[in-house]
Amino acid sequence: YYTGNPIQNQSMFYGREQELALLREDFVHSSANTVVVLYGQRRSGKSSLLYKLIQMPILDPHIPIRIDMQHETLNFSTSRFLRKIAYYIYRELSKRGCSIRPPDPTTFDYDATFALDLFLDEVEVVLGMRKLVILIDEFEILEEKVIKGELDRDIFVYLRSLMQHRRGIHFLLAGTHTIKDLITEYWSVFFNIAIHRRLSKLTPDAARELITRPIEGVLEY
Repeated sequence: YYTGNPIQNQSMFYGREQELALLREDFVHSSANTVVVLYGQRRSGKSSLLYKLIQMPILDPHIPIRIDMQHETLNFSTSRFLRKIAYYIYRELSKRGCSIRPPDPTTFDYDATFALDLFLDEVEVVLGMRKLVILIDEFEILEEKVIKGELDRDIFVYLRSLMQHRRGIHFLLAGTHTIKDLITEYWSVFFNIAIHRRLSKLTPDAARELITRPIEGVLEY
């Protein structure tokens, strides 16, 4: 295995059964919108777990949408961030055979929040009883962008509004901190609505499988 590289090949993913079961409970068995903060040390496997969620039917019938904040740092702005959320939703729904119009990029330049709201109105019709699960990897980057002036600070209030009042959207925020650890005022709007799930060490059985199974038949421990 390679430390630091997220696992995308699911045959190389070991353990995390309890964490995955809890996330399924949070998202699939909840009628209300749910916000989960998945936190843990760097290189603890958060990104690998998000890949697991989007590649396997763990959250069925709901539809996971992964947004890698490290990938979105170039030419960052509020309109670009919300436009990319709409695009990733459109791309995933299209893969699943859902008929929906692509988001119009020009409308986001004019009024980004209104443009996303209109797009989500159309998405709700297509979804029916299903929900979106928005997985934001490295969510602390949002704060960095606000501090640099690349992102409007009101984005946090808008996201909270989506989390609480937009039908059919769950959120998972993955990072190294809990909401309470983030001392800036931006995160205070999420204090009372987020469930925290810690990603810690592998269990002894999962660690043993990680070491021995990939080289089974070649090398014996």
